Amino acid sequence: MVKSFKAEKEIFELFARSNRALEKEKFGRERIVTIVGMIGAITAIFAQLGVFIAGAYFALNGYGLTPGAVILFVNLMNFTIEPIASLPGLLAGRKAANASRIEGFLFLHQLLCGKLFSSPLYFPP
Repeated sequence: MVKSFKAEKEIFELFARSNRALEKEKFGRERIVTIVGMIGAITAIFAQLGVFIAGAYFALNGYGLTPGAVILFVNLMNFTIEPIASLPGLLAGRKAANASRIEGFLFLHQLLCGKLFSSPLYFPP
């Protein structure tokens, strides 16, 4: 159908424009995921540091907590915080992936149904 209307150049330009928009969207998504992941990691470090300082205070002032128990709590805190710290980045990536997937399906549907060329000023997302 594209060759019969000799529209290869127009189709290539549409796909190139759509590809540039998609790459820009992917870059923004990766940037958001990285920033949110860094915020989660910094929060986890502060939480572990707080547990360590509180445990060290209790161990040094004779509240019945040994240094081994403090290390145990800090280690257990790591296993608890690591999945929680990665959760915001995963949720942000999932939301962005769903949005770009829906836009891609709409563009493909319009291309396959022949509605792509219904308007001369149509630009795909």
